[in-house]
Amino acid sequence: IALPRGSHPRTTVTPMPDLSRRRRRAATLAVLTLAALACQPSDRERPASPTEPRALLGLPIHLLSCPTSEDLAVTGLVSPDSGGTLQIRKWKLQVPPHAVSEPTQITMHVPPGDAVQVQFSANGADHLQFRLPVTVTASYERCLLPPLGLLVAWYWDPTTGALLQPMPSRTNLLAETVTFWTDHFSGFVIAN
Repeated sequence: IALPRGSHPRTTVTPMPDLSRRRRRAATLAVLTLAALACQPSDRERPASPTEPRALLGLPIHLLSCPTSEDLAVTGLVSPDSGGTLQIRKWKLQVPPHAVSEPTQITMHVPPGDAVQVQFSANGADHLQFRLPVTVTASYERCLLPPLGLLVAWYWDPTTGALLQPMPSRTNLLAETVTFWTDHFSGFVIAN
């Protein structure tokens, strides 16, 4: 079709993305992710939660194993108006204001053993539901070798060893800590 001189068609051409480049990036990311997830710091496997990404890939979950005979504990009072912080070395609990409805005595216990775990009690009870999420920082500085792969805090049953729920977690490699958020108390363990 011939257009009159000086006129332009009203169509615009949008370049197509380079799909082969995107596919290569996606494949590389998938391989790196699988390689990181395959790293195993411990022989203690636990069944994966069906909602956890490793379970979707059919990969086992391993508790981070860093043996210690040290038994650490701290107890403190948290108030509804100001919240509060409990800390033992790099282990820390931060309770924001209005997370509890009454003054609450909380104990943070890091027991001896192989697993990097922390247990909480509130007013002597093993369980507590918070009105707002609290922040917990767990330390794996006692590990002789740095763990490989993604570290995640899990709500778990220390009696049966069952991993119940992965917690939103962030790892700080320089500080050798895993920080996670929860709206309830009981026991938590670090795994990958």
